[in-house]
Amino acid sequence: MIDPLTYQDRLKHIPKQILLSSNDEFMMMEWSNIWYDKWEGETHLVILPNAEHVLATNLPGALSSITSFIKSVASGNKKRPTFDYHHNNATGELSVTIPEEFRDQLEGVYFRHAETLSSVRRDFRFVRQANNHTEPCNYPWFKLPFGINVQGGDCAQVALWHSYKLHDT
Repeated sequence: MIDPLTYQDRLKHIPKQILLSSNDEFMMMEWSNIWYDKWEGETHLVILPNAEHVLATNLPGALSSITSFIKSVASGNKKRPTFDYHHNNATGELSVTIPEEFRDQLEGVYFRHAETLSSVRRDFRFVRQANNHTEPCNYPWFKLPFGINVQGGDCAQVALWHSYKLHDT
């Protein structure tokens, strides 16, 4: 696998949309903070809620986002909606600013939130492997029956994302 940032010089003039899954079995969604700011040019990040690594559990959301973006680029539209945000680490307050020119194009801004039932760590995966090198398959996880193994995992949990529409202030 080759890191796409290797091709930064070729890609910086092309609009880019990056899709991540919220419940990826292999990568944490916040890993994007390591590389996202390194992209030059127009770059959009979409974190699909309730989607695992191959996005199958939120395929409609992935296709909707991808087709909207492709239609926008193919139509020659140079201005796609953007926003800016600020997170206050001391208070936990999150403020989102949408430029005036885009406000009439948006239905709203949604805050997505999920909790896992684990008291040990944040883990949004649907499925993981339980073995001698990992945590046991205890509540809130449950062992898949009949020796079922999904993408290398035999231990499952429910971790669903909820969304809340943010209001203007």
